[in-house]
Amino acid sequence: MRMFKVLSFSIVLAAIATFATVNDWYAKNIRVTFNSESSQDINYQIFYTDTKDGKMNEKQSVRKMIPAGVQTVKIVLPTEKVVHFRIDFGVKPKTVYVSDLKLIGNTEVNILADEEKEYWFSRHVEEHQFFDGNTLRIVSNQTDPYMYYKKDLDVTPRMVINWTKLLQIAFSTFFIALFLGLFLTRKKAEKPEEKSPKNSKDRK
Repeated sequence: MRMFKVLSFSIVLAAIATFATVNDWYAKNIRVTFNSESSQDINYQIFYTDTKDGKMNEKQSVRKMIPAGVQTVKIVLPTEKVVHFRIDFGVKPKTVYVSDLKLIGNTEVNILADEEKEYWFSRHVEEHQFFDGNTLRIVSNQTDPYMYYKKDLDVTPRMVINWTKLLQIAFSTFFIALFLGLFLTRKKAEKPEEKSPKNSKDRK
């Protein structure tokens, strides 16, 4: 019976801890992912809008410095909707290869796989080339090279669960509670019971 109580207590405590830390393992977001290859560090900047007017501003943008070499890039956009999208390639990036550029939310948009090639490049992009159906090569020695995706989008957040983090919290709390419960139960069992003094009456 004591073991059942300890197990029940451990399960309840693990459930409480899991839900109390929901922000650590659950999120609703829109992400940008792509592969980057360059000979120098690139300070990428992603612009987005949540309306159809297409006007870009610094407030609706996210920067991320990516080291030279071949890198996988993941950027979370703090917005409830993406309608327009633009990627900036930093300052004087020279030659950059970007592949598998995706906008991921309630739907997944493979930006570079657009067969209609609905893109607009800034005048600071000196050369651009598409190949392999999903890879973009740009050359620029200027300060503001970028690519703007001209199609209207309708990407909203999707639920993302970090199962590794969730299970780590749940199991660690469960086993800690189980250990403490068994330890306290054992201590209680080892504690000698106090005997109540017998009442004795003198018989005459």
